[in-house]
Amino acid sequence: MMPHHAAPPPPSVLSQQALLLDTISNLVDLARADGNRVLRELPRTAPLFGVVDLVTALGHLRQAAVLVDRCADALDRAEVTR
Repeated sequence: MMPHHAAPPPPSVLSQQALLLDTISNLVDLARADGNRVLRELPRTAPLFGVVDLVTALGHLRQAAVLVDRCADALDRAEVTR
C-alpha cells in the first residue's frame, strides 16, 4: 500500500504578505540601481539641484528597501512562532 501524501497547506496570509513585501523590496532595489546608473551617466552640466534631488531620492529608496525588508522579516518571524 502506497503512503498517502497530503498536499502542503496553502501559505498563510502572513507568509503571502511577507512574500509580497520581499517583492516590493526587490523592486525598490532595482529602482535604486537604475537611479544610480542615471546619476553616474549625468553630464557635468546637469543642474546641481536636480542632482541633489536625485541623490536624496536614492537615499530615501535605500531606507525604504531596508524598512520594507525589516517588515517582511518580522512577518516571517511571526509566522514561525505561530
